[in-house]
Amino acid sequence: ERGGMGYFGFSYYEENQNRLRAVQVRNPKTDQCVSPSVANVHNNTYKPLARPLFIYAKGSSFKRTEVQAFVDYIFDNEVAIAKRAAFVPLTKVQLKRARTNFILAVKAAKRT
Repeated sequence: ERGGMGYFGFSYYEENQNRLRAVQVRNPKTDQCVSPSVANVHNNTYKPLARPLFIYAKGSSFKRTEVQAFVDYIFDNEVAIAKRAAFVPLTKVQLKRARTNFILAVKAAKRT
């Protein structure tokens, strides 16, 4: 409806930005207003509207080779998967941190 307000995913805004007007949101930590953008999602300033998505698994499941293979597949194809799902892909730093955490989780699972 004309003049209405709505909340939806960033990808919807990107696809329809010629018909929509985004509003800036006030970041509670910086007290600055920021617009929706890939850069602001990546640098974690478009809060509270942007948030990360996580994969959760029981620690003992990391002992299983098929679980390791599945997570490796996700890491190896993360950009394509994110784009297909219309998500913002991880930065290289975020991806490296996630891989490191995964490797540590696999090692910890094997010790138990």
